[in-house]
Amino acid sequence: MARLNLATRCMLGGLMAATVFGCASSPTQQPPTGQPAAGQVTVPVASELGGGGNPTRPSSGGAVAPAVPVPGLSIGAAPTVLPFVSVIGGEKQLFVYDRTISDNRALVGAGIGVNNPEVFSSGRVVFDRQQGRRSQIFIYDVVAELLVALNDVNGPGSVRRPSMRFDGTAMTFVLEGERRQLPKAMPWLNGVVADLAKVNAQASCEGGVNWIRISCDARWAVFTMVAGRIYVYDLLNPMVHELTQARLYGQISHPAISSDGTQIAFAASDGNVYRYDRMANLVDPMPFLNQTFTNYDVTDPKFVCFDNAHIYTEMLTRGGDILTNHLPDPKCDSEDCGEDHDDDRDRGHRPPRTLVRRVTEYNWITETLATLTVLNNVAAEGDQQISDLEDDDDHDGGR
Repeated sequence: MARLNLATRCMLGGLMAATVFGCASSPTQQPPTGQPAAGQVTVPVASELGGGGNPTRPSSGGAVAPAVPVPGLSIGAAPTVLPFVSVIGGEKQLFVYDRTISDNRALVGAGIGVNNPEVFSSGRVVFDRQQGRRSQIFIYDVVAELLVALNDVNGPGSVRRPSMRFDGTAMTFVLEGERRQLPKAMPWLNGVVADLAKVNAQASCEGGVNWIRISCDARWAVFTMVAGRIYVYDLLNPMVHELTQARLYGQISHPAISSDGTQIAFAASDGNVYRYDRMANLVDPMPFLNQTFTNYDVTDPKFVCFDNAHIYTEMLTRGGDILTNHLPDPKCDSEDCGEDHDDDRDRGHRPPRTLVRRVTEYNWITETLATLTVLNNVAAEGDQQISDLEDDDDHDGGR
């Protein structure tokens, strides 16, 4: 093993520590106490939005979150580009959206079959890419236009859903083994692959890990199980804590964690995204985000480094896309109604039961929502996404 510095050796020692957990039974699902049922939240109009627009948390006065200091990293501005995937001609291709100039750039050198892109230091993007029936992890340097396979982690099984420390020295990913092995959470540190023993011990009770993401300093990890629970893991002082409040919202997936580990977002099976404030120990249902577009489910929340305020999500629907004014035919409610797809497009609507995904940017402090029109119009007939979904047809695992 290569010689590692003290901080890395301490972290690696924590990652490899092993503890066996028991398997707890799932509680009976009940609606959150004191919160309105779905569809009954009053959403303030745009002119009324501000720091106090959400009654479930104290007013912040509409303040803008400052750059977040990260241990071991220089304090910097949030990345100006957001990587995303557009499905063009049936192929998933990598793009970046530059927020400073509101323009897109195709990264054709990354190839096709791209999923789960994440930007880190100096304009590099890590992602997984489908290679036949396996998935492998790659890094693409946007400036040098160079694609590198991360052979330290690519092996006989599928490796998916990478999450990178901002300086590129540490990463977590999901390993989907062969022969019905449970999917595991694995760390990669300076070229060394270890085992998140405590995480995977708990995962063995709950069908395996399907998602894991780390804060940009690699201090905290948040992960979800195939069985639908969500946990926080301290990578330097190995301890696993379940977010028990999240059980009230059904099956949980697509976890995200902010730069300093204080904010956690997750998608629930009720079609909404929630924010958990670890300092206040409360769940924010974010009604403005979840109910602005009533015929959409919201999924796949994601933070970017040095920015705790913005949560990027996907809007997901079957049968209509209000963000680009493609609506289903209200007279059509049968399976064979959309057989003539060309005619459907000429009439200005999509066939029914079409999966549509669009990316949005939500500021939970000021409670403002941006639909990122330039990003979402990169391909008029293609889906735009920042992650894969549990029911993607080209994956066998992670469900």
